[in-house]
Amino acid sequence: MNSIFHELQVDPESSSFMNANPLPDRKALDDVVFAALGLTEPEIKALYAGLLELTANRLRKARTFDN
Repeated sequence: MNSIFHELQVDPESSSFMNANPLPDRKALDDVVFAALGLTEPEIKALYAGLLELTANRLRKARTFDN
């Protein structure tokens, strides 16, 4: 299982996650789900960005407890 950052081809240290570019197999599955939900392209980009931001924040917070 790959990380979400790998799956969406973004740098986890990025300051913006609006450039998510899902791997082809993930995109195919996501497209089916997003179509069923009736999401638009801007909504999908915002969803990916939000997911990546929450994940990055959680990982940063976890690292503060490693020290």
